[in-house]
Amino acid sequence: MLGAALLASCTAAKADWLVLRDGSRIEAKGPWKVSGKQIVFTTVEGKLSSLRGDLVDLDASARATEEALRERKTGEAKTEPTAPEAKAKSRWSFTDKDFARPQAEEPSQDDDGDKKGAKAKPPEERQDLEVVVWSQSVDPARNRVKVSGTLQNGSKDMAASVELEVQLIDRQGVVVGAQPAVVQKLSLAPGESTDFSTTFPQIVSYQTVKFAPKASMFKVTPKEDEDQGDGSATP
Repeated sequence: MLGAALLASCTAAKADWLVLRDGSRIEAKGPWKVSGKQIVFTTVEGKLSSLRGDLVDLDASARATEEALRERKTGEAKTEPTAPEAKAKSRWSFTDKDFARPQAEEPSQDDDGDKKGAKAKPPEERQDLEVVVWSQSVDPARNRVKVSGTLQNGSKDMAASVELEVQLIDRQGVVVGAQPAVVQKLSLAPGESTDFSTTFPQIVSYQTVKFAPKASMFKVTPKEDEDQGDGSATP
């Protein structure tokens, strides 16, 4: 009867420890309880376990549990939660002096006083072949776009192996279509022109049309030199 009363009192108390008869201790997660001849408890790892009742010293277990409870209460009373100190926020202030600005390099001068730092402008490319007039026609029924016009040799040289590529350009400047044109004359004398045309097999969305002519240019022998030479073109 006394043993049963001790077991009941241990069950009612919040027991955290089990003391075995050999003096060893087992820490339990939460209270343990007596179930028949077994002591059922939960380990600190959260695993449900049991021991034979004759292996456990119930009186020592109750005392160890009460001591642990008093120590916890004493520790909680001494330790009062303190509000963490608020860390001061770092504030940064920047001015124009904090940012280094690149200094403009002064162009050096040579003995003649010319500025070496100044870059010379590249010479403008001479437009030997130029499309002077062009037109476009859209055929929705056949899903085709036709571009035609006139190509002229605006240089003083002879143009041979004349080729022309027609390009369709969208709003972003991207080539969305390119097609070689059929040129009526493959050689053009200075100032001479020829007709061209090409058909795009599919209608695409484009903003404008650009032309890329190409030819082999040869210098022409002047008339005053014909009596001294054979009058042929000189490459």
